[in-house]
Amino acid sequence: MAKDAKKNELMLSSSGTVKSNRSNNFASVCSKRGQKGINQDCAVVWEEFGCQEDTIFCGIFDGHGPWGHIVAKRVREWVPPSLLCNWQKNLIASTSTEELDMDQLNTNIHHQFDIWKQSYLKTYSDIDLELKQHPGIDSFRSGTTALTIIKQGEHLVIANVGDSRAVLATTSDDGNLVPLQLTVDFKPNIPGFSSPRPLPMSNSLFLSFPLSFPPTLSHVRAFNLRSTVHSPVTFSAPTSYLASHRKFLYIPSLTMHSNPKLAATQLDVSQLDDLSDFEKLLSPSGHISICGFGSLLSEKSARSTFPNLLNFRVAKLNGFRRVFAHVAPIFFDRGIAKPETKEISSLSVEPCEGETLIVTVFEIQKSEIPAFMDRELEFRFLAVLPETLDGEPFANPGVLCARYSDKEFFQIRCKGSKDIYFQHYGRYNIDKIWRDDILPCRVYLRHCVLAAKNLGDIAYNNFLDHTFLGDRTTTIRTYLATTGSGIMEEEPPESLKSRYGG
Repeated sequence: MAKDAKKNELMLSSSGTVKSNRSNNFASVCSKRGQKGINQDCAVVWEEFGCQEDTIFCGIFDGHGPWGHIVAKRVREWVPPSLLCNWQKNLIASTSTEELDMDQLNTNIHHQFDIWKQSYLKTYSDIDLELKQHPGIDSFRSGTTALTIIKQGEHLVIANVGDSRAVLATTSDDGNLVPLQLTVDFKPNIPGFSSPRPLPMSNSLFLSFPLSFPPTLSHVRAFNLRSTVHSPVTFSAPTSYLASHRKFLYIPSLTMHSNPKLAATQLDVSQLDDLSDFEKLLSPSGHISICGFGSLLSEKSARSTFPNLLNFRVAKLNGFRRVFAHVAPIFFDRGIAKPETKEISSLSVEPCEGETLIVTVFEIQKSEIPAFMDRELEFRFLAVLPETLDGEPFANPGVLCARYSDKEFFQIRCKGSKDIYFQHYGRYNIDKIWRDDILPCRVYLRHCVLAAKNLGDIAYNNFLDHTFLGDRTTTIRTYLATTGSGIMEEEPPESLKSRYGG
């Protein structure tokens, strides 16, 4: 059903507008990236929800934490079909007759509302469990809010998890627009609120706050944040609010952090799973931007890998840090890995709020994308929007190779095959790719430091102070001054001097 909705242009999940030919509804979505790196906001609008001409589904999902953008996207994909399925089941179960009397159901507003409420409870409970068990999501540090609205005829049903907001615009007697906030931010220790006294009008608005028993932080703040609150949060749900003079419904994301200077359209794809996702990022000339953070800080190294690259330049990337926590088989191939001292790590990056990296950006041709994906097989591909050093966003997004997980790599990239894993890692006696107890490969670290130094003082100091060992505490500046002292004075093997010369 979701595929049909997309095909018939009844579903919208990125900035734009959508309008059904058979409906007077009109929906518009707009998202702007702020100053904190990846835009973690996702939205979806689905006209004729459940093949009902008078029904529309709207949702805002604001991720938070290192993988919040991924959680938000997953929840955006899961909620509508799951909610629809549960609603249909509850609708059937709510009648004891063989044929549904839809007219009777539609006139029984409270009964209709209760069906949606139970459907939301089941949907959110299932999705929270799915996120907790998902092998590729850190369920302790990442999650998302979920503010969704069902408009069915003249009725609205709102379900809110977290601190996104819905505002209803109405008109006063003198014709001016008057905003009415429909939701409350659900955070620990925020007192409950009361709705205004219902007005005797004909249109109905029901607010349903799922999980309305004394909740944990994971329930009231967002999906998937696994922290327990010992003192329950108190709140009350309005029974109904009746309003005439409705004009439009506005659903902003509270943590958009938008800045007029940094206004940029949200990327619809945050994680790139296949070639079609990469192709969405192509420039009009058919090129795609690559972000370099390790050896690709060196233009010479970049050109040895991508001989036809264009426009090699320095950029800034917010919301990420470098970490030496990735076992690199290429170091074993080239004889520069030292497993006896655990000096076997190359660089990876991971989301980290408040951190900023100086990276390089360059363009490669569309035809080079498959080889790039094969070469960086063990990484998670993310779409990011770099900035100039002055803070101006680039015109086109770029691809960043971020930390993956061992379980995802085996199940997805190796398709669960031990033989495929052996070809990539097992033959080097590597049973775990992502480790926090390893140290940088000495030759590789020296190369990266020299490459950063060649880019200038800003890039050099950024590398030293925003690149960490696997403990996420020790910076490379500290490491080179202590345990790693002497690394910068060591020459690489003669056969590798050209490749690892900075």
